[in-house]
Amino acid sequence: LPLIEAEFEVINQGMSTWRTDSEISKFNAGDTGAYRFGDQSVEVIKRSLQVARQTQGAFDPTVAPLIRLWGFGAKALKEPPTASLLSAARQAVGYSKLSWNTKGELVKSQQGLSLDLSAIAKGYAVDRIAAIVRAQGAQHGMVEVGGEVVAWGSRAQGGPWKLAVDAPVDGAKPGQDFAAIVKLMNKAMATSGDYRQFRIENGRRVQHIIDPRTGVPVEHGLASVTVVAQDCITADAYATALMVMGVREGLALVNSIPRVDALFLERQPKGWRQIKTRNMGKYLIEQKAD
Repeated sequence: LPLIEAEFEVINQGMSTWRTDSEISKFNAGDTGAYRFGDQSVEVIKRSLQVARQTQGAFDPTVAPLIRLWGFGAKALKEPPTASLLSAARQAVGYSKLSWNTKGELVKSQQGLSLDLSAIAKGYAVDRIAAIVRAQGAQHGMVEVGGEVVAWGSRAQGGPWKLAVDAPVDGAKPGQDFAAIVKLMNKAMATSGDYRQFRIENGRRVQHIIDPRTGVPVEHGLASVTVVAQDCITADAYATALMVMGVREGLALVNSIPRVDALFLERQPKGWRQIKTRNMGKYLIEQKAD
């Protein structure tokens, strides 16, 4: 559909970190000062800062320098960081260093501060595409982009849509094995995991989930989190935040938020174990664990 292609173009023009001409790339390349974003980018940035505040920085859209420092993402470094490099990167991270002025422009308070919305923009794109498809008259449907899903109505055979959650097996291909099956009807779902982007250094697992609050990769044993929410922008952002927070902190947070639920898969010596938030059980059809 041309409408969908046009929508992706608008989103990429605003939020792609790979395009040098995008709004976000221009903001990141600039010095301190104010920058005016388009309406869609503003909506996603505001939502990301809201989640950052709610998670007390476990989710942080300024975390990119730390991810690069630990050897992941665009322009990644290949060596483990020195203490001085880590300190410098942490200085360039902090969602509270961004603010909006009275003209609705985003202001960064220091040089080197950058935005990366990749942990939330995909969910937003799924919501937007689903809205377009529904506006065209689709009473039943599912939109999926890179594992983030919105489903409405029912599937052709009747009943809710059924989606498998990948088992958190290192190096496994998507769909190779599953840990649970989620039923979705008029809901969104997103999964974040550590089993595709990681490396082993001196016997220790170094993964791409970096805690913005400490500056180092998390080591709490959480393999993946699947979030079910009213919209995909919420599911996407919280899946990332909960991977940072871990089971104990993450459970407490999600159980305090209405209409958001999560399934945690925690690594065990053999396989993994499932931990569910208060209402997650109603979305699970079949459970399987090694």
